[in-house]
Amino acid sequence: MSDLSENPRAPSVPYLAKVMASLCLLACWALISLWLPFSGLAGYERAAVLALLAVTGVGLPLWAWWRYRRMDELQQRLHERASTFALGTSLGALAVLELLQRQGLMPELTPLPAAVAIVGLWGLGLALAHNKVS
Repeated sequence: MSDLSENPRAPSVPYLAKVMASLCLLACWALISLWLPFSGLAGYERAAVLALLAVTGVGLPLWAWWRYRRMDELQQRLHERASTFALGTSLGALAVLELLQRQGLMPELTPLPAAVAIVGLWGLGLALAHNKVS
């Protein structure tokens, strides 16, 4: 079984490409929303850009939910395990970070590092769940 196509439990390339494209889209959306120079825009232009960012911010989770419903049962279980791992680990890490911030041992962080950590932990959880199944 040297070829990945012979292994029925190997992740498919189109599936991994979809996951990576979704993560890249999410990262691009976050970076655009953070570094877009809103101060130089006129009132209606600023409102249009903010509305577009808000609609995509609401639309991305709805799209993910729609895609999740169309997955087969094994992929749903893998994503459930990955999400559970990411949620528990990130909440524990955020609690420790909050404790350190309250004691003045760490500077205050923005929500973006927490979001990046959650996405990274979700990816790690997905890899761990896939290894456990295969």
